[in-house]
Amino acid sequence: MAQGLARGWGLPEHSPVVSPAYNLMMEYRDGPRLLAHIDFYRLDSLAPGDGLMILDILEQPDSTVLVEWAEKFLADLVDAYLSVRIERPHLSDERVITIQTVGSPTIYGDLISETEAYARTLN
Repeated sequence: MAQGLARGWGLPEHSPVVSPAYNLMMEYRDGPRLLAHIDFYRLDSLAPGDGLMILDILEQPDSTVLVEWAEKFLADLVDAYLSVRIERPHLSDERVITIQTVGSPTIYGDLISETEAYARTLN
């Protein structure tokens, strides 16, 4: 998902997109725009500076932030976010994608409606 988001966001094919599994975050820039890929999987808690760093990134006007394992800490940092869950049913090649708002639904309502409309055209 991170690679697809990075490509759609405009990161060139030759730019590597790697998992931040052993780092808290990887950053990708395109001029003033920032794509931050954060992974909470290996964390049991956030260090005080980590929370402030993440809030700073979230407040940048030209930032897109992808957080893996967001349910561990993101609700403690922000009031609302868009959750995208990709699941693979047992022994299946299919993927089930669930998109929902957490917090204020009005922030992302149009985006979800447009995404649902597009997804219906794929069937």
